[in-house]
Amino acid sequence: MAPFDGSLRTKPSTNSGVKKLLKKIILGLIMLAHPMAAFAMQEILPMSDVKPGDVGTAYTVVDSSNEIKDFGVTIMGIAGSGKVEDSFIMANVSGSMMDMTNGVLQGMSGSPTYINGKLIGAVSAGYKGMDNKVCFITPIERMREIWKLPDRKNKRQYDEFDLKKALDKRREDEKTDLQKKLEQIIADEKRDLEKELDRRDKEKKAQEKKNKEKIDKAKKDKNKNEATKTDSAETEKDKKDETAEDNDEKVEKSNIYVSGFNDAAKAFLADKLFKGKNVNLLENPGSATFVKGANQPLKPGGAMGVAITYGDFSIGATGTVTDVDGKRILGFGHPFTHLGNVNYFLTNASVVGPVAGNTEPGAKLANIGNIIGRISQDRSSGIAGLVGEYPESLPIKIQIVDFALGRNNTYKSRIAYDEDLLPAIATSLSYASLVRTTDTMSEATTRVYFELKTDVADGGVFKRENMFYAASDVGKISVMELAEVLSLLSLNSEKDSFVRGVDVKIEVAEGRRTAKLVSAVPDKRTAKPGDKVIFTVTLRPYRGKDEIVKVPYIIPLTQISGNLTLDVRGGGLVPVNEMNVNLAEEGVGESTKNKLKKIADAGRNNDIIIAPGAPREVMSEKAQREMIKKVLEAQKRAEEKYGAKKLQNLPKNKPTSTTYLIENYVKTSINIIEG
Repeated sequence: MAPFDGSLRTKPSTNSGVKKLLKKIILGLIMLAHPMAAFAMQEILPMSDVKPGDVGTAYTVVDSSNEIKDFGVTIMGIAGSGKVEDSFIMANVSGSMMDMTNGVLQGMSGSPTYINGKLIGAVSAGYKGMDNKVCFITPIERMREIWKLPDRKNKRQYDEFDLKKALDKRREDEKTDLQKKLEQIIADEKRDLEKELDRRDKEKKAQEKKNKEKIDKAKKDKNKNEATKTDSAETEKDKKDETAEDNDEKVEKSNIYVSGFNDAAKAFLADKLFKGKNVNLLENPGSATFVKGANQPLKPGGAMGVAITYGDFSIGATGTVTDVDGKRILGFGHPFTHLGNVNYFLTNASVVGPVAGNTEPGAKLANIGNIIGRISQDRSSGIAGLVGEYPESLPIKIQIVDFALGRNNTYKSRIAYDEDLLPAIATSLSYASLVRTTDTMSEATTRVYFELKTDVADGGVFKRENMFYAASDVGKISVMELAEVLSLLSLNSEKDSFVRGVDVKIEVAEGRRTAKLVSAVPDKRTAKPGDKVIFTVTLRPYRGKDEIVKVPYIIPLTQISGNLTLDVRGGGLVPVNEMNVNLAEEGVGESTKNKLKKIADAGRNNDIIIAPGAPREVMSEKAQREMIKKVLEAQKRAEEKYGAKKLQNLPKNKPTSTTYLIENYVKTSINIIEG
């Protein structure tokens, strides 16, 4: 049996060949005597030199002995266009190991395969609906291309900021955006016109076809028997073609190992992180552990792991090492998340044992082990990384307080920092913590607090609090704002947002804690600009008795005399006029910092907010012009009386917090007289 690293190759028996062979035997013995030494890159056999009938050997770990063992491989041919970038080597597997496992198992992906001691690629997938002993092999030339790809992750640094250059770029971007919008409008109009013309043309053709069918009906009836026979033959052919297509479908189903997730949390994670991907989420009680400086090199054919998180919640996968060059490794032969340049934890792994399949491929169960390096590439042909280089990561702490069950649980994990995944991972862990603690999916109300350590926020910390209610599975909406903020930071086009940590606290109360506003009565009907008016607001809780809340409101110094219409509403209810303003401003050169501040200052669902509203009756155009004139005059008088600086730094009317989600709004009014 040839060694797994391919160092021995069969050659003709010549004196020079014998000497070379002896040298390689000595080298192999040295490597065995020094298991901590790095492995050299293997000699390869290009896909173009692989022929049907060639016999080779593949290597993997299949049981708890964690010994690298071999199985036979017989080449069937090349599947695909014949080009390395989109083709696979098809093969049959054989041997006692394959008889025991009934073919290639999930988890054997990455198993290095050799012909005459030369590496041809990695066993990576099976065939849907066919023999489990038929597999695909990803060509090693394509896998090694991953090593050449740029790595821009794990190097977060600030660049020098040129304000003038940034402003010029923003103006240019705005011009480009405007041009794109105009082009889109023209394209939409053109498309709609083409659709209308196409519709009319189809109607005309349909009518012509109908007329023709009446004329040809007699002829068609005469040939009905022949047509039926032809249709039957074609139907049978279609069925065969469909079967062939199904059998020709490559299966790259991956086992994703998770710990800490119940069934609901697994479903949430699958939707957020692995949507559209062919994966199994399997519970694994083990979790990656961080052992910095662990000198544990990976060997071709040995077990390896990749992890996104570790701690109270872990997410990862295991597979087989394909190729090693010093500290560089290649594995899997297919993607994990397929997100290109990534920043994940590289781990070793220990195999538990095989679970053979019947009609579908079985699985090789394994535990993710110590973090020994970093995965930097996650591509269609495999994953690549470095042993001894560790990914930047951030801590996440999630506290769940369930008042009904009297539970107060805190979960801590560490996430490999990758902007593309951070929103999905952080929200999935928060949701998983909630459903794991509450142990119910029934009607509930939550109060959510979260803090993010980021350089984009004032003082380096962003804070947000809100309340949520849902008739079932309240966790999904409870983490929406967290996802929104993390997505905003991850998509920051100005600079790296430098998220350093996430703290989440969710308080859960069973049942519905909502309320409707009944009325808002001011303590005086007439007021002057600058006066404070106290409103007595009556709340009607769901299935509860009315409650009174006192809400102050300061009349703006620039308020015009006359009737002032006010909206008293829940903080989560955005008036139509305010919504239109937000939509108009969005994306027009606004900084991420300002967007973040708007979210922090936004009304909460449990707040009562009083703000000027639209008048009860629609104003005529003349009345609107007169109103604008009065507003400008009031602004001028206020500036003359108080000064422009004071008007810019006036205290703002703050929302009043309640313990209910406010579901509606009411209107009230007071008469303003000149001060």
